Amino acid sequence: MTFTAAAGPCPNPWYEFWLQPPSSTTWQLAQGYSTNNVFIWNTAGLIGGTYSYAVYARDASSPGVTPTFLGAFDWAVGINTYSFAAAACTSQPTATVSPSYGPPGTTVVFNMQQLGCSAQYAIWIRRDPSTTWLLAYNYNSNPMFGWNTALLPSGTYYWVVWVRDVSSLGRTCDSLGCFDTSINPTPYVLSP
Repeated sequence: MTFTAAAGPCPNPWYEFWLQPPSSTTWQLAQGYSTNNVFIWNTAGLIGGTYSYAVYARDASSPGVTPTFLGAFDWAVGINTYSFAAAACTSQPTATVSPSYGPPGTTVVFNMQQLGCSAQYAIWIRRDPSTTWLLAYNYNSNPMFGWNTALLPSGTYYWVVWVRDVSSLGRTCDSLGCFDTSINPTPYVLSP
């Protein structure tokens, strides 16, 4: 997104651009005072939502006549907002598990794939008959994960893969967290 500012009556204007992310009380300096009246905002990788922005201007010879907690200015565009939706992973992910079964101590390799988005992957695992899921692999862009089964007892384990776009907080949420799309619980047997 491109912001272009004009300072009207200033003979030698300098411009400064500020942004505030959604649900934040902290303003971030996006581009400090300079003669450049154009700010190009790269939104790649940002979460979707409503962002606030402000533009300050002052003459090159002025320290600013109006002080604020962000700094001083001669002229300003008040706080405005811009909203955009985050990208989301929508197609069904796939995952292969190798080896397909093994004894405790086996390193089980998950190789995941998601098309159509900038995917991050998370893996949850639970041992049957427990209903408690444990996070084995927190959201990461690496589509490969090695599950170390050393010291685990024999039995049937269930795993799920969650996927979300790097700019998404997740479109579906449950008691464990949020994801865009997922692979349903799938069994894995550790047997001697």
